[in-house]
Amino acid sequence: MKTQLAVSGTNTWTNELRPSMAGLTYDQKEVNMSNRNSRGNSWLIVLRLLVLGILAAGMPTTATAAKCERGTLAEYIKLGDQGCTLGDFKFYDFQYTPKSNEDATGLPAEDITVTPETDNNKEEKREAVNLQFTAQWGVGPGGKIDSRISYEVLILNGRQMDSIELDMNNFSVDNKATVIVFEQFPGPVDLDVYDIKEQKIPKQSDSKSFPPRDFALVKTDIKLDSNGFGTAALGQVDNTFVLLKKKKAKLDRSTSPESGASNMSYLAVSGSGFPEGNINPTNVVVELATKCHRAASGTTSAVSIVSGPGDSELLSFLLPGGLAPGQYFVSISDSAEGDANFESSNCSEVNVIQ
Repeated sequence: MKTQLAVSGTNTWTNELRPSMAGLTYDQKEVNMSNRNSRGNSWLIVLRLLVLGILAAGMPTTATAAKCERGTLAEYIKLGDQGCTLGDFKFYDFQYTPKSNEDATGLPAEDITVTPETDNNKEEKREAVNLQFTAQWGVGPGGKIDSRISYEVLILNGRQMDSIELDMNNFSVDNKATVIVFEQFPGPVDLDVYDIKEQKIPKQSDSKSFPPRDFALVKTDIKLDSNGFGTAALGQVDNTFVLLKKKKAKLDRSTSPESGASNMSYLAVSGSGFPEGNINPTNVVVELATKCHRAASGTTSAVSIVSGPGDSELLSFLLPGGLAPGQYFVSISDSAEGDANFESSNCSEVNVIQ
């Protein structure tokens, strides 16, 4: 996938605003699971463990990665494969190649500041992380510079991302000078979203949607060209990575049966709106709280899942020990890697009798 932003023209253009994004969506292949009832089979669990073991051998470790903080690009490069984490994202293996002609000076990595930020919106249920690259890129008459930044992104905790946004801010050009930010990372197709020969109005942002993934190699190319007599400047480039929204399952009002004994009774909770794909019962987190979606009084895992008509499921679990008698609200979720992730939008009620 390629994303390119550019400005050019005989007039002076300036900008300090961040516009709204417009996304494009690729068609996705749908995977139909023909045997949903076999989710808990031992052979499937063994196969998943083998596959995860093979993948883990080639993936960077996240055990000791530090939290991403504001710093220079040179400091991020020194992190190497260890990288750093922010929320469900890990960024690592930063690389940088500056180029310039004799009439310009390329920026060293020490002069580029990297600022990581969360970019969440509760109302839109959007979860995202932004990497901001800030520097004083600029050229005068005759000058050309080319700053190439690359890094890898790994999504943790079984999550995936499904879109990316690119912005350039605080730029100016005159006398046919140009500022171009061109970005590429592997995807199902490659797209040129901007043609400088045809575009006359500066385009400072772009976004792309794509089939969900948990990894990307990002390559950003920042070019300033005086085109002989002009001047060009750029102060900031932003990358925003957006997480795929979790599927929301709607649970029935009560468990079946509606009451049980702590650490003794097996109950079932049913609902609709579950995602297609594999769900391993042992990865489903069952939480019981005195109010729906509040702090859990008890937590356990599912012991089985049985598929019903359409997108409905019936999930069974053992009431966790240590619960005082009373009314509780049951919520469920699955964020495990390899599973079809979901969380319940509501809760089922259960009465703990002892």
